[in-house]
This record gives sequence, structure tokens and C-alpha cells, in this order.
Amino acid sequence: MRAAVSVLTVALVSHGTMAAAADALTIADEHLLRGTVIIACHPNQSEEDLAYLDQAEMVGHAAFEFLWAQLDKANPTYHVENGRKADEMIQVRIATAIQKAQDRIKREGCAELDKQTAPTR
Repeated sequence: MRAAVSVLTVALVSHGTMAAAADALTIADEHLLRGTVIIACHPNQSEEDLAYLDQAEMVGHAAFEFLWAQLDKANPTYHVENGRKADEMIQVRIATAIQKAQDRIKREGCAELDKQTAPTR
């Protein structure tokens, strides 16, 4: 859980490249996958599960802020519009990531995805 946030932080403070934005968004996608697995596959969520789920808003917000900054960097004249566009992009990305995660759960099963997405210690 903290590893994902730490990696995201490193991505966000790097040179502001689109590659770093992709890393930040990939980390957010991975967090959504694990969160979806927890919600769908862990009827009795552990303290660790709940702590991981609590990180979702922070991870998503960090990805949003980074994307907004990238849009502002490309065209600073449209700061407010860039924020709206970043929000729309993140919302679509979240919905898509959750749908993909649900599809993977159906295909691969809870046990397999739980192993694949378990946080490293």
C-alpha cells in the first residue's frame, strides 16, 4: 500500500515528462485493480484491506493533479478548462479500469488476482 503511494510520489516529482504521467496513471490503474479485487473478493475486509482502500482517493487525486499539470504545461492559458479536462479524463480512466478489473476477476478468478495484486512487503 505505501509502496504504491511512494512510487507514485517519485513519479510525480520527476521531471514532469509524459512518461512520468503515464507512470502515475499506471500506478492509479494498479491501485484500482487491487481495490476492485478487495471489494469483489474479500467479503470480510482486513485492516490491511481497509487501509489500502483508504489510499484510493489520495492516489487518484495525485494522478489527477499530475495530469492537470501536464495539460497546463502544454497550454497554460486554459488552466480552468485543463482542470475540467483532467477530471473528465480521470473519471473515464477510473470507469474503464474498474470494468477491466471486473472482467479480469470473472476470467481469472479472485484467488489468482488476489495473488497477482497483493502488496509486496
